[in-house]
Amino acid sequence: MDADGTGLTDLTKSPGEDYAPVWSPDGKQIAFVSKRNDETPQIYVMNSDGSDQARLTSGKQYNDSPDWSPDGSTIVWQQFERKGFIVTTTDIWAMKPDGTAPRQLTHASIVDPEFWTAETG
Repeated sequence: MDADGTGLTDLTKSPGEDYAPVWSPDGKQIAFVSKRNDETPQIYVMNSDGSDQARLTSGKQYNDSPDWSPDGSTIVWQQFERKGFIVTTTDIWAMKPDGTAPRQLTHASIVDPEFWTAETG
């Protein structure tokens, strides 16, 4: 996109909804949420030019709010289940940027989305 807001480029070109993009710390990749083919929202990653899109999550749970660790070695995200419009459980998960080693960080009924903060002191 140009500084004046013109020259937009569609990086994902998917038939579904793509949202919540977040750049990796080195600027080489973008993690984002995509809702394709009437599936629940899933976490994807792609190169900064839109190439090599890869789906990192799967299942019936809703996946949202991806974020990168400051060193780029981990992606965290919020995973929740719904009954109709009511969210019944929400937890924070983490995985490597290639989708391997997923691990659940919280075991709560409802938690707020994750955020990385810088160390102080």
